[in-house]
Amino acid sequence: MKFTAEIQIIPLPEIFEPQGQTVLRHLEKLQIKGVNQMRIGKFVALELVAENESAAQETVEQICQKLLAHPLIETYNFQLNVMEDTIIEAPIAAAEEEVITDTSATFTSNSNEEE
Repeated sequence: MKFTAEIQIIPLPEIFEPQGQTVLRHLEKLQIKGVNQMRIGKFVALELVAENESAAQETVEQICQKLLAHPLIETYNFQLNVMEDTIIEAPIAAAEEEVITDTSATFTSNSNEEE
């Protein structure tokens, strides 16, 4: 079975989080009111293959515990979704026409690096 996981990693409430504090100060300078606290974390999206939902959940737990989240300063949660197996039927083409199936995926980066 195929699954997707959306993982959120946030600093623990008792840990000072400078990015959130910086954004909070700038909100005040921009006269945006009503925001009392801000914490900035990480978001990870992944696809995986596992025999069942329980095995997929265990894999994501291991990824979070062993690699993504630092247990002393961060907490995490995730949502696991089953991917539907979809069959894409190619259009019926005349014998002389070539059918090309594009299976590439497009990802967008918000990187600030110059190209």
